[in-house]
Amino acid sequence: MELGTLVSRIRAGDICAFTELVRRYQDMAFGYAFSILHDFQLAEDAAQEAFLAVYADLGALAAPEAFPGWLRGIVRHQCQRILRKRRLRVVPLAQARDMAESAPGPERQAERKEMQERVLAAIRALPRAEREVTTLYYIQEYSQQEIAAFLEVPVSKVNNRLHAARARLKRRMLPMVKETFQEHALPEDFAERVGRIVQVQGPLVDAQFAPEKLPAVFSALTVQDPAHKQPVTVEVAQHLGNGVVRCIALAPAAGLKQGMEIINTGAPASQPVASETLHQLAQALGKERTEKPELLETGIKALDLLCPYARGGKVGLFAEWGLGLLVLIPEIIHNIATHQPGVWLFTFVQPMANPKDWQQVTAEIAVPEGEIQTIYIPTADPNDPVIPAQFDFLDARTYLARHRARQRLYPAIDPLRSNSRLLDPALVGQEHVEVANGVRQLLQRCQELQPHLESTGREALSEEEKTLAARGRRVERFLTQPFFVAAPFTGVPGQYVPVQETVRDFKALLAGEYDALPEEAFLYCGTLAQVVEKANAAR
Repeated sequence: MELGTLVSRIRAGDICAFTELVRRYQDMAFGYAFSILHDFQLAEDAAQEAFLAVYADLGALAAPEAFPGWLRGIVRHQCQRILRKRRLRVVPLAQARDMAESAPGPERQAERKEMQERVLAAIRALPRAEREVTTLYYIQEYSQQEIAAFLEVPVSKVNNRLHAARARLKRRMLPMVKETFQEHALPEDFAERVGRIVQVQGPLVDAQFAPEKLPAVFSALTVQDPAHKQPVTVEVAQHLGNGVVRCIALAPAAGLKQGMEIINTGAPASQPVASETLHQLAQALGKERTEKPELLETGIKALDLLCPYARGGKVGLFAEWGLGLLVLIPEIIHNIATHQPGVWLFTFVQPMANPKDWQQVTAEIAVPEGEIQTIYIPTADPNDPVIPAQFDFLDARTYLARHRARQRLYPAIDPLRSNSRLLDPALVGQEHVEVANGVRQLLQRCQELQPHLESTGREALSEEEKTLAARGRRVERFLTQPFFVAAPFTGVPGQYVPVQETVRDFKALLAGEYDALPEEAFLYCGTLAQVVEKANAAR
């Protein structure tokens, strides 16, 4: 694509065109910055800042063909700014640890350091003009014609400077120069890391990137906020499709607006959303429901019975790490997308020290499926009671319980804490409400009896209490269910249970009709008919 066409498309807001422009000139900008700063890290910073300035000021470029020289001037300005306020590079402890772990051994480090110091000293000793052409030539082996266009000098002058530089460096130094520059080139995905803000709603920031290079969920993005002269960090919470990601500002940040450039750091965010921002987030996301809620069947017994979801409604999923959330979410999406679309899943989780595994899985389930949306919100403690109070617009709240996960009772949905505003006789029927309340009351009573069951006090329990405890264990196990998304790993086919069957079966369980069946038969069955079949097969 010709440079003029590329510039025109960028001015029209085409982020892919800007990515291509950065790809074409990124190494040229980096090499020129290094010729001034003599530091690879600072040169990368200068190149990045230069392209941000390019995107913001491209409208001021009169002639597209003058872009190379215009870019050079911007890079030089950024380098001068860095030189004025140069300071030590500071990295987070976790990043410093990773740098140390990935570093070569002491002998190789010393050898490389000595070679690099010799090369950089030789480059610095060159006159400025020769240093520029040498750096640009070896950073990506640009042709003399490309270097001439960038520096706005004749090709013959580039050749003369390069010849003089080679003579100064001497033949034995040239391979070392080439190796040093190739070692410290810009990251291959540098061009794709640059995006732009397309919408700001309080702490919610929507940003667009090249569709084939979306930042992963939980990735940290930075915005240079001109109002505060400090970078603002936002975290990717959702993939909206068409190259757009929805992010959450981790702390209150004013001054962000549409059109600003945003950078994908490539690293995960490691801090929770600030409490003040969480409140603003709730206000931005919350909308009053005007129509009467309509039940959305998920086919998952524990959800449909105890915390039913609303069609087009909003659900809060509250979970610590390791409780099976990344199995529950795709199962919900699978079942709803297959049968009847329409729900928002707000997932409250703790920030992880190493969320790369989560990012890999969420990349598959964070993309909208029809009307199903998944939004990930990092919080210090997902079980903090303050969070549900702020997000009072949620139709349902689903909590995952550590004690159920320890017993391998999946889904590990907490039957006592999970709740829904749809659990109303006018919405789901009187029988449904009575059965759900009966299950909670039974499990609550079993929880109270648990200390006696685990000690010599068991003998002091009445026969009725022992029967209730045994029935409660059967109910707990019947709340488990084989999932479709887990079938490739467990070998057990998934089960979709209609809500009417769920209510009917738990009503029968509460009535004691299945007290004679062994407790283990209730594990991972969809219906009581399957429990009976399983128990008979075991005899």
